[in-house]
Amino acid sequence: MTRFSVAKNLRPAALAIAACFGLSACLAANSALAPASVPNLAEADAPEVSRTTPDWLNLHFEISDRSARLPQFSWDQVIFHAKPGDCSKHRDAAGPSDCATRTTRSVIAKNQIWQQELDFKVGQRYLLTFDFWVDPDFIASGSPAKVSLARWYGSRLSQTPLFEVELDARRGVTFLGTTCVSAKDLGGWHRFSVRMRLAEDETGFVEMRCDSALKVGQPLLAKSNIVTTQPWHCAFGAPCRRKYPTPDQFSVELGIIADPVRGRFAPLPAEGLTVRMKRIEVKRLLVIIGRVEDL
Repeated sequence: MTRFSVAKNLRPAALAIAACFGLSACLAANSALAPASVPNLAEADAPEVSRTTPDWLNLHFEISDRSARLPQFSWDQVIFHAKPGDCSKHRDAAGPSDCATRTTRSVIAKNQIWQQELDFKVGQRYLLTFDFWVDPDFIASGSPAKVSLARWYGSRLSQTPLFEVELDARRGVTFLGTTCVSAKDLGGWHRFSVRMRLAEDETGFVEMRCDSALKVGQPLLAKSNIVTTQPWHCAFGAPCRRKYPTPDQFSVELGIIADPVRGRFAPLPAEGLTVRMKRIEVKRLLVIIGRVEDL
């Protein structure tokens, strides 16, 4: 994974300034230092762009190759932006490109645990928590698009998610069908937190909290004795018609993921959708304190 290096990123700038002997040369050097617009990788034959991440971002997070529009980093925030029709032509073992499936994506991804540097494994317990801000214009637009702010994937499951934090203009932000923040309350900063055990038998659990429920009171969602290595509708809904293979490792994406609607790109607002995140933390839990089994 590429890490942020001050020396590495300043070297081209230093060379440009050192070579500045006249007005035209100085203008050229200064233009090279000007902030660039958000790159869109959907453009044909797009040039190589930097995928460096800042030091304050949780270790092992990287900008996904499937991000059509690269996330930006500002102070302590990650800023995601997507417009209608944005897609990446990148293909990999997970399946065809997002352009082929009409999926819009701007995300950072992680498949290892901070500090322990271990792959996500079956039988282990994890915490994912982050602050998020959603552009209130998306809610006001009444867009029918359903967007994922976070998705958990298992290897060998292609692009079928295990769990996801969803956003839509009618219900707000939900997790497994349970409201985290209602649509009318979006517009400021909110916090999401989930604890889970990845299990291929009925020893799995999930527990979700948001905002005030993080400190006092009951969680908003708690389920125990469930299989968590299969897509969530298999554990919480009707039995799956097919048996999915058990993943041997897992990953999580944060940002904007908009699936197609009736075979077409999600109808995002014309000006696009912006989501901000900060205080992102993913870690393995060796001890679980105060867990509620079922609600």
